[in-house]
Amino acid sequence: TDETGGQSQLFILFLDGGTDGTWTYGTDYLRIPTGSGTSSDRNALMTPAVIDLDGNGTADRVYAGDLNSNLWGFDLSSTNPDEWGVAHGTNPLFTAASNQPVTVKPTVIKHPTQNSGSSPNLMILFGTGRFLADHDKTKTDPQSFYGVWDTGIGGLTRSNLAAQNFLLNEDTQRARILDPDLRVRYDARTGRQYGWYINLPSAGERVISNSLVRDGIVYFNTIIPDVSVCASGGSGWEMSVKTENGGSPDAPVFDFNVDGVIRTAGDTASVTREHDGESSTEDIAFAGRKMDADKGMPTAPAIMGNRRYTAGTATDDGAKIQVSELKESAATLTGRLSWKQLIPSQ
Repeated sequence: TDETGGQSQLFILFLDGGTDGTWTYGTDYLRIPTGSGTSSDRNALMTPAVIDLDGNGTADRVYAGDLNSNLWGFDLSSTNPDEWGVAHGTNPLFTAASNQPVTVKPTVIKHPTQNSGSSPNLMILFGTGRFLADHDKTKTDPQSFYGVWDTGIGGLTRSNLAAQNFLLNEDTQRARILDPDLRVRYDARTGRQYGWYINLPSAGERVISNSLVRDGIVYFNTIIPDVSVCASGGSGWEMSVKTENGGSPDAPVFDFNVDGVIRTAGDTASVTREHDGESSTEDIAFAGRKMDADKGMPTAPAIMGNRRYTAGTATDDGAKIQVSELKESAATLTGRLSWKQLIPSQ
């Protein structure tokens, strides 16, 4: 009911708050308003990603998107909560194109190539679009997937990012390929670029579920709702692109043709393109595979072992899950992997 009413805001609840039966602002909880939104034109902050930068077990950074196309960063690194606030002054970290609401929880990783970048040196990965009410399915505003580099500089827009290019986008083949060699000018002193973006090409296509990162590849799914009044279905794509530039993987990372083997034959396509004025034909790994027609719209991706699982919204004859083999992970698990509890006999 104060002057921040209608703004997107980050609420922080202390775990010992409200124990006296009353929630008191400033003692039991805090809120950080962004300044975006009014009581007559309401905004909303969506699910936050909370980051511990120094490994001491406390939150230092929070990232969250809002309905006004903003991605916000919040600085919680001080030991004094009175000093917590928007990380980039009064600016969001990044503002997408108009009518590109950010309703997903961002995925946050260290920058994949810039080991010595300015603090916090994080890559924020997220897609845009909304599907919160039935009338949202008729929206056709173009949406995108973004990789935004946070070096402490706010107020970034699409003009500060590199645009990805589709080398293949074939609905009948259910296949997509993006430029694996797109150069993002992370090192440039003049005209430095702070990430990349992919414009989703299908009308109504959007991202409303969380993404996953594995071995330098971000896995995310898109949906394309059926706009019919009585329909509840649709379609969508499973996407797998490099965190560095949003391009196709350098080598196949998933079993596109579902033959149980990941290899060049069947999991890449021959693409002809220009290099320094000369054309050449290359075998390039697929970046996307359309969801099987009988499975409906894809939900968030899940990875267990070396398989990716994507549940679909179709419910005829039980749950529909699309499964594909993944390239064996190069990561090695370290640290404590399990535990057990000893219960003394009575």
